[in-house]
Amino acid sequence: MDSRGNGAHQDLNLALMERSARSLQPTFHALAEQSWRRPADIALRETVGRLGREGEAQMMLATGGVNTHRGAIWALGLLVSAVAMLGGEGQSQAIADAAAALARLPDGFAPKSFSKGLRARRPRGSAVWFPAYHPPGAAATAAQPGARRQ
Repeated sequence: MDSRGNGAHQDLNLALMERSARSLQPTFHALAEQSWRRPADIALRETVGRLGREGEAQMMLATGGVNTHRGAIWALGLLVSAVAMLGGEGQSQAIADAAAALARLPDGFAPKSFSKGLRARRPRGSAVWFPAYHPPGAAATAAQPGARRQ
């Protein structure tokens, strides 16, 4: 999905994607504010989860119910929170470690529904939960230039 076309996504177009992204800006601001210089603990994890779910609801309103960025809210939300937890500083390894620490914590308020992300994770045992269930720094190491791809 880009400015050249929607590819296999019949329900998406560039204007919708941009409207969706703009609708999420307050969510990412709130995640940064709530995570600023805080440790990874269950209270923060549940706050991050609540803000993400609220952001998802705003995105769905902005897009008329089309899921444009649900996975991005989780992935980018963790990274935004991790950078804020480190006070806006830190190398990629420290940011990945902080995001992984936060992702590993339970969110007692998370819905128990079976998402597409969980479904994608099932056959291979990793997929979308990579940062949370791999050794600290594995995501940052895998993303480095020249890292071996399997």
